[in-house]
Amino acid sequence: ADKNSKEVVKKYLSEGKRIPGYGHRYYKDYDPRTKKLFEIAKELGDNRAEIFNVRASHLSNLMNSLMWNAEDSFYYGISRRGGQVRVRDIGGLMPLFAGVPSVNQAQRMVIRHLGPEGDFHSGFGLPSLGKREQGYGSARRWQGGMWPSLTTLVIKGLVDYSFINEAQRITRPLVDKLSNAGSENFWEFYDSETGAPSHAQNYIWAATVLTMAEFARIQN
Repeated sequence: ADKNSKEVVKKYLSEGKRIPGYGHRYYKDYDPRTKKLFEIAKELGDNRAEIFNVRASHLSNLMNSLMWNAEDSFYYGISRRGGQVRVRDIGGLMPLFAGVPSVNQAQRMVIRHLGPEGDFHSGFGLPSLGKREQGYGSARRWQGGMWPSLTTLVIKGLVDYSFINEAQRITRPLVDKLSNAGSENFWEFYDSETGAPSHAQNYIWAATVLTMAEFARIQN
């Protein structure tokens, strides 16, 4: 299989074709998953670990330079033409998972956006879109719905920065509703206020609530 895959890659490169799964449409130079790859490589004793570490450091610097908005205490996306896209979606919280913000930056993000008056303070997990954004709806897929896998990543980031109380507050309603419900209650996404399930059923990523509970140190 390894030999065949190398031949396929060689053929695609020689013909100038795109290789599915190689690269990313937005991350042209470095991928934010690099830091996690470094951690995995280091744990496995891979000698490329330091390369991943250098790339992760470089990417963090770029994100803080281009995406961080000090006035809003938030990481905004970047448009293809350059400049920040001033829309607050859950992607702006993902740098917590990647370990990009300083402790001060992380504190400002949590206080402003996850506090009682924050855009992402809701009754069931984290909304995919900030509540003050145009088009927001707690049951609308990428315009406010709650995706368990994305909430899990933010929870891990909160714990890494020692925001245990915040992580537990967000996680507890999900644990209460999903951890003992069985696969029949595993849905693609949920209403971020009420927890009502939505769209397709039997989506296994809802089981990430168990990992979320472990991160947040919640005993069910």
